[in-house]
Amino acid sequence: MAWIITRDLLSERYDDWNSAKGVGSEDKDKTQKTEENKFILKDDDGNSYYHGYCDSEFTSVFDPLDWAMGVAGCTSISYKIDGKFQMI
Repeated sequence: MAWIITRDLLSERYDDWNSAKGVGSEDKDKTQKTEENKFILKDDDGNSYYHGYCDSEFTSVFDPLDWAMGVAGCTSISYKIDGKFQMI
């Protein structure tokens, strides 16, 4: 699955946090940035940490979450489905 982080809200909030903008899978450059391909990564309190995009033909919807768990303790991922973000 191709995915990429396009917004790092942690680095926007905290000066000492290294930005993860541009981080993603090895094939991240193939990711199409469309409204239908958006995702949001959040912590267990529902705070948004990262926004990004993934390709529409993916094998694991949890790849970005697997990365974000280790980096920032994210616990959920929501994808834009039918115009609304829905946690999966």
